[in-house]
Amino acid sequence: MRKAIESGRFWGGPYVERFEKELAKYLNVRRAVFCNSGSSALFLAVSALHLPKETKVVTQALAFPTAVNALVFNGLKPVFVDVELDTLNVNPDTVLEAVRQSPPPKPVAYLHTHTIGNCPDMKKMKEVVDGIPEQTWYSTKDNPKVEWLEKFLWIEDACDNFGSKFAGKHLGTYADISCTSFHPAHAMTCGLGGACFTDNNHYAERMLMLRDWGRINQKGLKDRFIGEHDMRYFYPERGFNMQATEVMAAMGCVQLTRLDGFNQIRRRNFKMLLDFFSKYKDLFILPKEHPDAWISWFGYPVIRNPELPWSEIDEEAKKKTWRQQFMEAFEEKGIQCRSIYGGTITRQPGYRYVDYMQHGDLKNSEYLSKNAFWIGCYHGLSEEQIKQMCERIEAVLSG
Repeated sequence: MRKAIESGRFWGGPYVERFEKELAKYLNVRRAVFCNSGSSALFLAVSALHLPKETKVVTQALAFPTAVNALVFNGLKPVFVDVELDTLNVNPDTVLEAVRQSPPPKPVAYLHTHTIGNCPDMKKMKEVVDGIPEQTWYSTKDNPKVEWLEKFLWIEDACDNFGSKFAGKHLGTYADISCTSFHPAHAMTCGLGGACFTDNNHYAERMLMLRDWGRINQKGLKDRFIGEHDMRYFYPERGFNMQATEVMAAMGCVQLTRLDGFNQIRRRNFKMLLDFFSKYKDLFILPKEHPDAWISWFGYPVIRNPELPWSEIDEEAKKKTWRQQFMEAFEEKGIQCRSIYGGTITRQPGYRYVDYMQHGDLKNSEYLSKNAFWIGCYHGLSEEQIKQMCERIEAVLSG
C-alpha cells in the first residue's frame, strides 16, 4: 500500500490490473472487474445485461437494499419470491414457478443472493435457470423488446461468501455475471471495494466502460483520434466513476493470499456456534448447509422456532417483536447482532413506490423479518471469544 502511494499513480494502474488478474485466476474465470464497492458491483452487473426498461427480473424479497436498487435504477421490475426458513435462500423450483406463473411479459432474468453466505443447491439452480425453455419466458408477441436474448440470464450476488464453494466449484462462478464485496466485514477486504466476474468478454467490457465514466476501455488503443472523436473522451456507455484506487488494489493483492485461511476460521466459528445452538434446537431453527457446500459464513443466523410459543422477556417487552427483544438482550451482554438485511424489502419506506410484483405470499421472508437476526463469524474472532459469546448467550436463555 505504501508503494502504491509513493508511485503517485492513484487509480487505474498496475496494482488494479494485477488484482483483477489474480481475482480471475483465483476463481478460474476469464474476467474480473474491480470497483469501489459491492453495491457498485451489483449495479455494474445488472447494467451490463442491458435489459430494456420494465423488464421483469426475479429476486428474493428478503433482500439487501442495493441488490434491489441495481434493478430499480436500471428501470427493471423486481418479481419478489420467498426464501426457505432453514437455508435463508430461494429454492430453485421457486424461480421456475415465478417465471411460469407470471403474466406476460415474462421475467427474463434472475438475481440470486447468497444470504449471510449460505447457498442453495447450486447444481440444481444452474440446471433450472439455464434450462428454462425459451417458450417459457419469451415470445415475440409478449415481449418484443427482448427478441435479441438467447437465454434466460442470471446474476449471482456472492458479496457475503467470497471463497466459498459448491461441489468443488467456487460460488461466484455459476451465473452469467457474479459479484462480491470487499467491505471490512466480509471474508477479505480492500478497505472497501467490490468486483464483478464473468466468462463473457462483452459483459466485462461493458462493466469496465460503465465503471470508468462510460468511456471506452483505454487499454490497447492504437489511434488517439477516429473520425471526429478523441478516444480519450469517447463514451459508448452512460456510466459513472465507480473506480477503486491503487491503494485498495494493493491491499487486495495481499488479502487474497490470506483468504482461504480467513474462511477456515469463519467456518470454525460458525461450527462452534452451531454446536452451541444445537443444544437449543427446540427453541431455534438450525441453519441448514447443503452437504455439497463449503461455506464461509458471513454470520450465524439466530431463528426462532415457529412451532414454539414464546413468552416475553419482561412486561415492557410485550410491546416489542421477538427479534427486538432478543437483539437487545444479546447486545446488553456485549454481543453485537444485526437484522437480516432489510427484512422484507417492500416494507422499507424507501421502496413504498417501487413498481414490483411478487410470487406467492412471502410468508417466510415476513417471519424472518420479525423472528431472526445474526451474530458474527468474523475471522478476527478467536475460539476463546466465541466460547465467551456462547456463555453470554446461555445467560440470556437461562434468564
